[in-house]
Amino acid sequence: MEPNHGRSLRIGDNPVVVEHTNGRIEVMRDDRLDAVAQPEHQALLEAATRHGFGFDHPDEWRALVAAQRRARNQPGGYWIAEATPEAADHGLTGSRSGTASPSPPTP
Repeated sequence: MEPNHGRSLRIGDNPVVVEHTNGRIEVMRDDRLDAVAQPEHQALLEAATRHGFGFDHPDEWRALVAAQRRARNQPGGYWIAEATPEAADHGLTGSRSGTASPSPPTP
């Protein structure tokens, strides 16, 4: 790999943070969880709008969590390697060149 070139693998709730040589910080994340369970998420937001946000809406929370669980580690859903190590095969990859600061050496 060339100097100042990096590759990333993003999955689930593990973002990659890059500090560029010009000081800019770039956060790359896997946002597929945001795309699942949209009706359930919307129902929770509507309940929160009417009655305030919090854990006062157990039916809406349960429905959201159940829908997210159904989509976990499934094609078309999102992937969490802790639950299934093979999920790493479904991570999002990316690369950057020319601007990343090298990592300090590990002791």
